[in-house]
Amino acid sequence: MLLSASPAWTGEESARPAPGRLGFGLVEPGLELAQTSAAPTGHGAPGGLHFTILRIDPKLHEFVLCMASEEGRPLSLPGWSLARNLRAGINASMYLPDGITSTGCMRNGTSINNGRCGERLGAFFVAGPAKAELPNARILERNSPGMPALLDDYTVVVQNFRFMDSRGNLLWRSDTPVYSMAAVAEDEAGHILFIHCREPVQGEVFAVALKEFSLSLRTVMYVEGGAQAGLFLRLDALDNPAQGELPQPQGSAYFPLPGGGGIHTWKGMQSIINTLGNPQAPVPNVIGIRRRNG
Repeated sequence: MLLSASPAWTGEESARPAPGRLGFGLVEPGLELAQTSAAPTGHGAPGGLHFTILRIDPKLHEFVLCMASEEGRPLSLPGWSLARNLRAGINASMYLPDGITSTGCMRNGTSINNGRCGERLGAFFVAGPAKAELPNARILERNSPGMPALLDDYTVVVQNFRFMDSRGNLLWRSDTPVYSMAAVAEDEAGHILFIHCREPVQGEVFAVALKEFSLSLRTVMYVEGGAQAGLFLRLDALDNPAQGELPQPQGSAYFPLPGGGGIHTWKGMQSIINTLGNPQAPVPNVIGIRRRNG
């Protein structure tokens, strides 16, 4: 089934939430969606930077690591949603030329995608704790107390670049190329956030926009850039944003489901030709979520 485009960003410019006024709509308990455009002073694309952000409560949602090395092949973002019954998901990491292996350490229990920790990759997303007193999901930094032994306390481990540290410091060179960005973050309340910026953007500008949103972020981990950067949200037949608190998702490709509802998929842009990435393109590794109550 082909993907169809959902409505583009609509309404007058003044109707869009301004930076610093980011509002989340409730998808379901423990899962919220926010979309907005932000253009930090003197920076950004002419039409603004379009952000899609999911805020997730790990107490109510289970984090699932999907790996092509386990599945036997990479799937598209909607494909992963259907194959693993995922409510939402984002790229897990960048990958090597073989199209399967993560650039950093990645494991799902005893299934190892890459057993080596990258020396320059300073953040670890972890989930599935072995001890009841540990958080269900978090982002650890290479210099976190108790590292690297803490990694052994979690079933899921994904390593990537540390974009912003727990003190809010940007750890990104100012001369890096501009890319659309996908990132995973933890906030001060212990929520995990999936963050997607559609337009190519310099890292400093991306960080300024996140700070203007007042998200109380602790650590931000970069997971993918360019046209490969993607995010998806599955809305089933009973989820009716038009009648609830959730505004209709905008700027996504839409994959309708046979029983009603569908999967919204956001992709980044090709920096040179300025076109959106293919939402049906295979993605080797994904961090997804499922309801803990099924």
